[in-house]
Amino acid sequence: MVSDSEMIEQRLEASAGVVPVLSLENTVLLPHSLQLLRITAPLDCQLISDVLASGSLLAIDLQQVCSRTGSILSPGTEIRPVCLASIVSPAQLEAGHYSLLVQGHCRARSVTLLNTDTPYRTAMLDLKPDYYPEEPVIHREHRQLELIEHYSRILYRSRF
Repeated sequence: MVSDSEMIEQRLEASAGVVPVLSLENTVLLPHSLQLLRITAPLDCQLISDVLASGSLLAIDLQQVCSRTGSILSPGTEIRPVCLASIVSPAQLEAGHYSLLVQGHCRARSVTLLNTDTPYRTAMLDLKPDYYPEEPVIHREHRQLELIEHYSRILYRSRF
């Protein structure tokens, strides 16, 4: 049986490790989470259209905004860590806009931003899979009892 991480690696290898980068303002996609998005910008709609046509993955990046001026900061030649994602449920709306449900798969870091003939950014990614130990680091039942004891002391003090 093929694991999820192996399947993602195979899909990424199928595209030679190169995926389009969708920068979103005020939205962070985490691995193993789902996010509903409405895409209206023409360049982003073109990116989504190309991803849907090819069945490829995409990288979701947090768009950086200057806190003083409110202007969008240029990404330059580097991008920050991204979340590698796939489109679970697409719906094309009137005027070419999209409503999407995307699923995050794993964190990744850009090896290099590529100059391509596409109007949007593409990047070659290096996957950074999360590590989950087989055995928990803490004894969960003991920790739960410990927390209940501490909270009960706090509640008892607040009553008197």
